[in-house]
Amino acid sequence: DATATLWNWIDLDDEAARRLVEAAGFSEVRRHYSMMIDLGETDPELFVPERISIRMCTEEDAEVIHSLDQETFADHWGFIPRSYEQWHKQAYDRSDTDLSMWLLALEDDEPVGFLIGRAMEGLGWVGDLGVRKAHRRRGVASALLRHSFSDFKKRGFSKVGLGVDASNETRAVRVYENLGMQAERVFVTYEKGYRR
Repeated sequence: DATATLWNWIDLDDEAARRLVEAAGFSEVRRHYSMMIDLGETDPELFVPERISIRMCTEEDAEVIHSLDQETFADHWGFIPRSYEQWHKQAYDRSDTDLSMWLLALEDDEPVGFLIGRAMEGLGWVGDLGVRKAHRRRGVASALLRHSFSDFKKRGFSKVGLGVDASNETRAVRVYENLGMQAERVFVTYEKGYRR
């Protein structure tokens, strides 16, 4: 009775690819956006909620970031738990890892959120952003993003992008839009189940 699920991600504008996967029995289950902000001439206004501080990550923070990653994404669609070793290999041991672009949000001394920034093909990229449930809706994610935008701008990047599940349970798209980000591309996730 073993089953497997296969996903395909198709650019919304690629009609030929969409017809192909639909003819093969795949069904649309989700949409993801590639969102961008042009930092332009303005400096992102920095804001930190009461009792929250934001600092750059260090090597000693790796286990904390892994723990936050697993906790904050556990309820997201398609989440697959990763051991520390798996996460370290996939997210940390990469040529584009620069811990000075990684941010940690703390309430007093308790880690409550994180942001993993990367330089990617001439633009700043937010690879992962998570805030613990008890600390959501307080502006922590926005504060992390504003700090990241400011840092990317100081590094000479004029644009910052990220990818997001359009149906994200945390209403992340609204947070990003409120900061001036706009969806530049839409990707459709198709799914098909297989049974052995």
